Amino acid sequence: MPNLCISHWKGDHAIKFISTLLVATDLSAPSRFATARAASIASASKARLELLHVIENRGMAALRDLFGDAVTSVTARLEEDFRAELAGLAAEICEPLGLSVGQHLRHGKVLDEITDLGDALDASLVVLGAHGAGFVRQILVGTTAERLLRRALRPLLVVRRPVESVYRRVLVAVDFSPGSLTAVKYARAVAPDATLTLFHAFEIPFEGRLRAASVEESLLDHYRAQARQQAMQGLHRLADEAGLTTDSYQVIVTHGTPGFRVMDAAGQVSADLIVMCKHGVSMTNELLLGSVTRYVLTETDRDVLVVR
Repeated sequence: MPNLCISHWKGDHAIKFISTLLVATDLSAPSRFATARAASIASASKARLELLHVIENRGMAALRDLFGDAVTSVTARLEEDFRAELAGLAAEICEPLGLSVGQHLRHGKVLDEITDLGDALDASLVVLGAHGAGFVRQILVGTTAERLLRRALRPLLVVRRPVESVYRRVLVAVDFSPGSLTAVKYARAVAPDATLTLFHAFEIPFEGRLRAASVEESLLDHYRAQARQQAMQGLHRLADEAGLTTDSYQVIVTHGTPGFRVMDAAGQVSADLIVMCKHGVSMTNELLLGSVTRYVLTETDRDVLVVR
């Protein structure tokens, strides 16, 4: 177990700024988890909920090759089936919560249609399901979730687990970039009754080289203690700026590689949601997504919310 420093602070009730949730569903069983989670958040936030299913262009092209002139009637029957499934999903999961649900069926490229509809609706949050056990590995080769994260400005919630209750324990990974405050606010918005854990992992610059250069371990210990104290103070300032003023959160600061430590801390606090900040607009950042974010998305079995 890494060396952790934990302290408690105070936080308030939900920061309400989620007005519209867009759920992109492929109508598979795993994607139902995403719809259920989005419905839970929408109900708590009194937000609008919109369901989207995209009929992919490549599938339609294959149908044209198979059915020729009859493709129009085949497509009409498919659309009727998809609309019925969307309506059934809304009736089963959303309507019992008293939600009025928008339903959208579109033709095109999945990524483009999600992005375009998200922009048209000015969605506060886009929600996707993790498509089976292989999803966490597929993310390395370019899934819809990762491609959305690369280009989208809207927060994205990737849902992996069945919904048993509202989120109760949320880990917010903080790197003190400008987006960190937004990440904390979104964490509170999607989980208004949860205990938040604000987490930061720090590393001493060139620590390995300093040790190789025979810098005394006591001096390195001093630097680590200093960095830990600065991070603790920074997390408390961030919490205060986010308006967290009652007993609803704790902070954890640890020394080590951020990706590994995020996973350790999530396990330690039994987090059911990890919140991370995607930042940077350079080509490098767009292509790489961010090593810590990528690692956590790839390795965790928990829900993950990524906020720019």
